[in-house]
Amino acid sequence: MSAVVSSLSGSPHAPAHLTEYAAIPRLGNKTSPKTIAAQERAAKALELRKQGLTFENIAAQCGYAGKQGAFEAVSTAIRAITREPAEGVLALDLERLDGLFAPAHLAATGGDWVALSACLRIMERRAKLLGLDAPQKVQSENTTTHQGVVIVPATITDRDAWVASVLADSEPQPGSEPDAEPEAD
Repeated sequence: MSAVVSSLSGSPHAPAHLTEYAAIPRLGNKTSPKTIAAQERAAKALELRKQGLTFENIAAQCGYAGKQGAFEAVSTAIRAITREPAEGVLALDLERLDGLFAPAHLAATGGDWVALSACLRIMERRAKLLGLDAPQKVQSENTTTHQGVVIVPATITDRDAWVASVLADSEPQPGSEPDAEPEAD
């Protein structure tokens, strides 16, 4: 929390949005009395919302300056509820991958090609779970594109004619042979 927000948050003349910002724990000591009190207040706000109370009523009962503060507290609590199970599943999957990787790695370093393949697949999965791989760029080979977008006429009266014109405009790639189609009986 910035020094400006912390110095203003205790002031009775502080704007409401700064007071509410200061009440929502962002970063810092997760076990400080102030953080715990803010979490308990947010949990109470969520419980009151589950009971059907309006944000104005929640703000009044929980001590928020206005309905926006109550809304933000409830929203933050809901995001935390959905984030925690997802983080737990991710941690469990990573632990499982670690357990699979260790014996496969030992076998792979001993020359086992199947184990090496398993290690690579485990590493790929770990990278996907952690978002380590950069998105792959796909190059379109269609000549009827403009910056990667296929241009399709707004109204196509004869789909087959349009497809034929697109194929006629396309030039075959060097070294590629067109597939031979079986002759009809």
